[in-house]
Amino acid sequence: MTNHRLTRLYDAMRNHDVDIVALIPGRSLFYLTGLSFPLMERPVIGIFPLDEPPCLILPELERRKAETSRLEATIISYQEDEASRMAAFQQVADRLNLNALRIGVEPLSMRAFELWLIATVAPRATLLAADDILISLRIAKEPDELEANRR
Repeated sequence: MTNHRLTRLYDAMRNHDVDIVALIPGRSLFYLTGLSFPLMERPVIGIFPLDEPPCLILPELERRKAETSRLEATIISYQEDEASRMAAFQQVADRLNLNALRIGVEPLSMRAFELWLIATVAPRATLLAADDILISLRIAKEPDELEANRR
């Protein structure tokens, strides 16, 4: 299920000229990964680049949950201090060269804190609304979703 959804995401990203999608916990992240995280003061962001495996940036206390999922992703965790958190975000920004990319976000659900973190580590990145991409994925139901709706 997840691999098929990621393939559809990447196709939609190409069609909309988006290099990366960044998501916080919520419907879209759960839909793509099957992972549910609480929305808290410790940011969790799923990064979905076109040409590399997904990446999850999350607090160390959520690492085990991410490791036990079916999602094949790079997991970057951070400790409780701000320096560790910023180092984790900077590591991802440097590895993926976020500064030169077009990053799709959900503007109605992405909090200012996560937007600030992205803008801090990638000040020249272009942030775009990715609502159309994500809604188009969730609106098309797969056979298992249709069966669940019937039940």
